[in-house]
Amino acid sequence: MRRVDDESALRSSRYWRLSVWGFRTAVLAVAVVAGSLVSVLTIDAGAWVLFGALCAIVASDIAIFSGFALVRRNLPKPRPSFKTFRQTLGHNALHARS
Repeated sequence: MRRVDDESALRSSRYWRLSVWGFRTAVLAVAVVAGSLVSVLTIDAGAWVLFGALCAIVASDIAIFSGFALVRRNLPKPRPSFKTFRQTLGHNALHARS
């Protein structure tokens, strides 16, 4: 992936922002799942929170994949590999201002 050109093009894409925010939501949902799983196993409370967090993970995965597919479709050939997209997504989710 040509880092400078593609990253600036990705950041201006609304589909890329959808993927980035989906990734951020998924990370938060995983933390909630871990906490509620501990709560369910120790004091038998929080099953609905666990269910809600699992639903949030599924919704976030749909957002990540939809954004990825739409961004990939709009890029000119040769398109970057999935590994490059994944690394850029992780970097943008932690460091970007979108």
